[in-house]
Amino acid sequence: MSNRKWNTAVIIRYVLLQLPGIAVFSGIVVASYHLDFLPPWLAWTVWAIWILKDIFFYSLVWEAYDPEKHEDKRPMEGRTGVTSEKLNPEGYVVVGGESWKAEAESGYVPIEKGQKVVITKLDGMKLFVKPEK
Repeated sequence: MSNRKWNTAVIIRYVLLQLPGIAVFSGIVVASYHLDFLPPWLAWTVWAIWILKDIFFYSLVWEAYDPEKHEDKRPMEGRTGVTSEKLNPEGYVVVGGESWKAEAESGYVPIEKGQKVVITKLDGMKLFVKPEK
């Protein structure tokens, strides 16, 4: 996955999303220079630090700009959880340490508290589950 870090599409996406901030900051630096708030050497230094900041942070946030990393639209389906209350038909289940609103699939009502369940579908922020076999 680390070779995706230098993928052209990822870099272009990152740069394009940084351009508005760079443009605004550059305008402030230029205005400060022309209004004699900053000497030329300081204006260039501040601008260079801003650009270096973006280059540095790219190495930390590049994965968020990689569309291939987020291809799986159904990461919850097939995972297991445990009911934290009786599902009749709705209630809450714990999946990966997080509490989710859930609804038992038709034909599986009720599901008792503490029972293991398998996620069959995710609709918005609601999970649809059935008992684990």
